[in-house]
Order: sequence, then structure tokens, then C-alpha cells
Amino acid sequence: EQWDLVINIQGDEPLIEREQLEPLIQLFHDNPEAQIGTLCTPIHDLRELESSNVVKVVLGQQGQGLYFSRSPIPFFRDRAGLPQALAAGLYQKHVGLYAFRPPILKQTAHLAISSLERAESLEQLRWLEAGMRIFIAQTDHTTIGVDTPEDLERAAQLIKEKRS
Repeated sequence: EQWDLVINIQGDEPLIEREQLEPLIQLFHDNPEAQIGTLCTPIHDLRELESSNVVKVVLGQQGQGLYFSRSPIPFFRDRAGLPQALAAGLYQKHVGLYAFRPPILKQTAHLAISSLERAESLEQLRWLEAGMRIFIAQTDHTTIGVDTPEDLERAAQLIKEKRS
């Protein structure tokens, strides 16, 4: 192959920082079996947790994505303990970028839309349903996915502040 890794930054993530790419690239150096990688960051805000525009991910013990959802996952049965769970970093937000080793990228291009992808409108569920593993690196850099006019205003304000 011509490249070791292909990184796809989703169009709704205009504020991805170079520093966020480093743990993603490192993930592939540390895990030779990793074929697909992405990032997550802790959710500490209840509004963000409950927003269907924020994609949540549950991680396995080896750092792989078990499931992605627009709903708050895992479901926290004891709502009284939810503030502590948020503070402890139980909830993780998916950051909209992916890295692929070229052979797996070619495979993903031939997969049909899956039932879970259709239900949640999340393409990574197609890969999980096909048996592919998605490894996830964690970052402390938070981003704003631009999904609404309000998000666009917040992103524009952040860009303006960075330029100042």
C-alpha cells in the first residue's frame, strides 16, 4: 500500500487540533492488530450527555468500542448517582474522526448499510455489525461537532477567540 494510515476527519468537526491526531496515530503504533481507530473524550455535562447530536461510546477493556449511540449509554439506573458518574468520566463522547489501515478501508467501502446504522444514523455501527473492531484512544481535548446553528455559532466564537 502507498500509505500506512488514512485519517478521515468528519466535516462536522472543524475544530480538530493537531494534538488530537497524536494519540490516534500512537494507537496504531501500540496495537499492530488495530485496523480502525478513533477518539473519545469524557462527557462531564448532563446536557451534552442527553443530546442526540453528541455520539456516545462504551469502551471494552482492551480499548475497543463496544457500541456507539446517540442515546446516553451506559444507562445509569440510579439517576441520583448520575452527577458522580459524569464527574468520574463514566460517559465518553465520540470525536468525529477515524483512522484506517488501507486494506480495512477498502473493505468498509463495500459493506451495505446495516440495521443498527440505519437506526442510529452512525456509520461505525456498520463496521461493528460486520465484526470489525474499532480501537479508541482517549483525549482530553474537547471538540464541538457542528450539527446545529447554535453549534456553528459556538464554533465560530471559539475560532475567533483562538485568533485573538
